Amino acid sequence: MLSSLGDDVQYRGKPVSFSLLRFLRRVPAESLKTYFDERRFDQTKEIDWDEMPPVLVQQVRTVIGNEEQHRHRIFDDFERVSLLADDIGQLAIRSALADAPDLLDTISEMDSHEGRALLALLRRPEAFEHALSVAYAERLQYGRSWNRFSVRESRSPDHSAAARDVLSKEISRLFEAFDGSGRRVSIDIFERAMPGSLGSPADRFFQYTIYVEKLPESSLEFDKNGPARRTFRPAREAALCLDCGAGILDVLSDGGKLLRDKIACAFARIVLVDEAGLQPVRRRDFHLDRLKRPIGFPTDPRDRIVNVAVTQLGLAALDSKFGRVTIDVGRSTDESIYSASQRWFGDAEPIGRLDWRVVQAKIRIVFDPEEAGRRKKVVTAELRVPNSSNLKNQSWRHQLVSEKYIERWGLAAPG
Repeated sequence: MLSSLGDDVQYRGKPVSFSLLRFLRRVPAESLKTYFDERRFDQTKEIDWDEMPPVLVQQVRTVIGNEEQHRHRIFDDFERVSLLADDIGQLAIRSALADAPDLLDTISEMDSHEGRALLALLRRPEAFEHALSVAYAERLQYGRSWNRFSVRESRSPDHSAAARDVLSKEISRLFEAFDGSGRRVSIDIFERAMPGSLGSPADRFFQYTIYVEKLPESSLEFDKNGPARRTFRPAREAALCLDCGAGILDVLSDGGKLLRDKIACAFARIVLVDEAGLQPVRRRDFHLDRLKRPIGFPTDPRDRIVNVAVTQLGLAALDSKFGRVTIDVGRSTDESIYSASQRWFGDAEPIGRLDWRVVQAKIRIVFDPEEAGRRKKVVTAELRVPNSSNLKNQSWRHQLVSEKYIERWGLAAPG
């Protein structure tokens, strides 16, 4: 529940950067009208839906402020919709609605991320919740709260009520030992659609969204009699993603690597009945010294990549642990970083020196627009040794670069 009625709100006990005004400006009027009509909020009858956007936004905002009975519900709906208004969220919606092709067709015809998410919330609320869970897991993948494991193939996961109950108790025990939380645990299991899947049992992809009760917290809030202190029990969210075809298990949770290792072992023992087949997958290290000289960036025409260029290199001397030199040519020039560095530094040019290594790089990848008349899409891949990057499934383009081209260009070991 939201604990503030202003533009900056709290959601599930955590501050979030949600702006009601910004949200209303981005949602088409017809989507807002559909939402309020289906939620049957009477006060919205005062809104003139034919007004110009600035006036309409102020009318809607005023009505929401005066809507004492349903204000919290409106804020909660809009904040959750905003969480799916980016590329990751839109892909999550499509994944969750894979069994509703007619609704997918309707959503695809809309020209607003917020409008698509709002319609999914109204038409398929359970699928919408699954989309939120998918987006949560995708945003954590490849980050600090993620570890990957391989599992043995051709073993169907045990989704019985008994297995789920045992797994819940084991996860509760692990979190209790970690920080005293975990008094209650709830697990939601659902199947996710994967691009290119042929529907065979081996290609199935399951997500286990885990809600763990955290330690009690209290906050000062207004009720009808004035300020009052309320104690609540927030939920910590975690996820397990099992790709049966690839034999991959992703564990996404805060608490550190040791806790995620224990969760993976418990899952393999209880759900897969094969703890011995669980093996950690190490992150691929980057080989950025290949960028000390110009290299080719081969791409497949079907991926619609029109240009790849190195725009920044961070260099460190082999005998130094701290200082570095950064060469940056930005985006406003066609000159390569190598010719620019040679022009700037002459005989002291640092990129080609044998006693310097590349520790950080930015690579600008330009994609053709998906539709005529649209802008070209640009992805800037930021890579840092040994194995950190910004390629954390931010969009399908980031995923394409991460899983296909970084290895093809020789910048990472095969994975």
